[in-house]
Amino acid sequence: MKLKEIKTEEQNLLDTISFFDRVPDTKPYYNEFIYLYGNRTLLSYIEELYLTDGINGVGMLFDLKKGEWEKLENISSVINENVLTDKKVVTTKENTGNVNKTGTRNQENNTDDYVVPYDEEVETKQSNNINTDSYNDTEDVSTDDRGKTEVLYTGYDKDKLDYLTNLFKNYPDYRYKVYQDIVNMLCLQIY
Repeated sequence: MKLKEIKTEEQNLLDTISFFDRVPDTKPYYNEFIYLYGNRTLLSYIEELYLTDGINGVGMLFDLKKGEWEKLENISSVINENVLTDKKVVTTKENTGNVNKTGTRNQENNTDDYVVPYDEEVETKQSNNINTDSYNDTEDVSTDDRGKTEVLYTGYDKDKLDYLTNLFKNYPDYRYKVYQDIVNMLCLQIY
């Protein structure tokens, strides 16, 4: 019995495998699967299971593999994510400075007026003015420097690119990996 013979009028093999429950139309995937592996000969145990329990009995074998395949699907979605990254650096500054100066300034002025009469040689002091000025100085200087600076860096995330490069080497296409697992189970070896 060939792998392509495991189907009914209403269902194909992928319809009975729980991993494909979220796929509304499995026919294109089944056609691809049969194109790649349809002429493989089934193991005798699988043929007996098909004759006994039908297509659903064969499909239930793959419930064990579902979790592993979903990991492959997650890897595929990571591969298709955007590898651009934006990093924002925000600098906030608050500088406050106060300068207080207090002091007293004294100033004293002496003014003397002398008169020299025309018939004498002696100076005569006529007036004397003394001015004393006193200043109290108080100076307050306050500086306030506040601000926010934002810098946005855009580019490729090197770590993610390295990660994706390694994934492409190990898992080029998770769908083909799922197909190979189905063929290995039904035609080559049983696990």
